Amino acid sequence: MVDLKLQYQKGLDQSGRSVIFQSVKWLDIVAGKDNWIPLIANKGAQITAVMPIIFNTKFGIKQVTIPALTPYLGPIFNYPNDLAEKNKSSFNQKALAELISQIPKTDRFITHCDFNLTNWLPFAWNNYQQTTRYSYLLDTSIEVLELFNNFKSNIKKEIKKAEKGFSISIAHSTKELFDLYEKDFKRKDEKILFEARLIEQLHQAFSPLEDLTILQAKNENGVTIASICLVKDSNFLHYVLGAVDIEFRNKGVMSLLLWKGIELAKENRLTFNFEGSMHQNIARYFASFGGQLTPYFRITKVNHAVLKHISKFHY
Repeated sequence: MVDLKLQYQKGLDQSGRSVIFQSVKWLDIVAGKDNWIPLIANKGAQITAVMPIIFNTKFGIKQVTIPALTPYLGPIFNYPNDLAEKNKSSFNQKALAELISQIPKTDRFITHCDFNLTNWLPFAWNNYQQTTRYSYLLDTSIEVLELFNNFKSNIKKEIKKAEKGFSISIAHSTKELFDLYEKDFKRKDEKILFEARLIEQLHQAFSPLEDLTILQAKNENGVTIASICLVKDSNFLHYVLGAVDIEFRNKGVMSLLLWKGIELAKENRLTFNFEGSMHQNIARYFASFGGQLTPYFRITKVNHAVLKHISKFHY
């Protein structure tokens, strides 16, 4: 019997892109080994595209959804070496159509495609809907001083101020980050989106490979008052999680941590991905670092009759 996950990972590897969020190792942790399946498109013996599907059942509603700490889920295309640039669009459409044909019917389907997908027409032709979302991508190939000078004046002032009062280091534990995250959500009376063990499992699995880094900021008393989690793949250093003690929110410490993350991206010759936000204030803050506003697609489909009725009133 063919091991589909091995075939799926093979397709990822052959694509030439290290896409950490779509890797078997990452998905087995964030979704659970039995809660996701790989979709694989083939042309003869050639794997042309892959995409993971993550299942979740809640209140009796079966859905395909997005696990915590995972911003994108493909599809990832595996182009033949001799494929002409002019034929890529047709190649993508055929491969994506095959992937879509394999999606099991559920009450609701939600996924986020990464920046690699610019043509979602095969989804539209199969009655899926699309919402455009945005992130900010910062090219770090320019000189460090130029990177810093491209920040808005308030960000530069925050960083210079924070450098005098806080020390930045790599954290060897996820406890402080999660405690700050949990404290912030409790303060806002909101439900936390994942449990402490999830970020700890990811840290144990990926930090030895230097694919996941947690930066922390300590005050003069050695207390961690802010922390961010960064995840690396072949093209990007992704900012996936951050938290700060409310008492230090206006001290510039998050700007300093993000600056250190940007420097780390430059050291690794990677684009820094702020992971964006549809929240106006957060988007404005990320834009202050000089990144390029970049769209990606949220693809949805509702099959459940009641959910379909409710969704008509959500604009």
